[in-house]
Amino acid sequence: MSVAVIQGCSKGLGRALAQNLLSTTNLNVIGTTASGTARAREAILSGVSNGSDTEKRLTTLDMDIRDESAIQKASKQVQEKFGDKPLRLLINVSGMLHAEKNVMQISHPEALRSFEINVIGHMLTFKHFVPLVGKEEGKEDDEGLLPGGRSVLASISARVGSIQDNELGGWYSYRASKAAVNQVIKTLSLELKARKVPGVALAYHPGTVRTDLSKDFVGPDFKAPSSGSKGREYGIFNPDEAASKMMNVVRGLDANASGSFLDWTGSKVKRWMCINKVGYNLYAQRQARAASKRSIGYAAWDALR
Repeated sequence: MSVAVIQGCSKGLGRALAQNLLSTTNLNVIGTTASGTARAREAILSGVSNGSDTEKRLTTLDMDIRDESAIQKASKQVQEKFGDKPLRLLINVSGMLHAEKNVMQISHPEALRSFEINVIGHMLTFKHFVPLVGKEEGKEDDEGLLPGGRSVLASISARVGSIQDNELGGWYSYRASKAAVNQVIKTLSLELKARKVPGVALAYHPGTVRTDLSKDFVGPDFKAPSSGSKGREYGIFNPDEAASKMMNVVRGLDANASGSFLDWTGSKVKRWMCINKVGYNLYAQRQARAASKRSIGYAAWDALR
């Protein structure tokens, strides 16, 4: 069985992705974390059916993405444990949000930390794990993953990395770092093609996932756990739901998708144009439109759209 690596597996989307892979594929799942491997392993296994096979297929490794030597060490540990079993899936999940409201709130340490975690850590993970992909397409023996034997190398991005459609401002460090990681993915896709590495590079927008990162920006009207919640209309999901949607998108990829920036519906997101706002921004926009309809009448609104 081949290998999947979830970089940032201790909580939120990363943990949910590890649980999804253990439940729906036969891959060996490696989760990396800087928050304690034993605790991460326990948290992941608590959300899947117990069994010797499941426990055997899960490995958690200590890896701080701010330390290249730690990333290199983790890569070597994977090679030593799994030998020539190819890397079929790598997802860089780790991220941070420093939400500056204006230019005066930009902090040099926080801006550096944003790029260190959201961009540089992802780049260095690719650097040390891409060599594990192999030079030939793998056998189609990896139940529940990408057909055709290709590997997927992904980073979690966000629509707020858009440039042209940035109408609200703020979030300087986060926006800039997500725009940067989209460029990393595009550049990686070109290198994979040039080197004939059978991999698909993907930037992925999962929607707004209800985690510690987003809790201050998603209001009570968006409680994704309840059936029929408003949250889903605006792309706001629980971690397990977001993980399931991402894996559905991954399973539908082909070689032509490499370098793409896709959302949870599998639709392309233009790197320089944000189609929609996320979370509370989208909600505010739609509320404003509804108010405009009420005040100027539907005929006038239709003419102005």
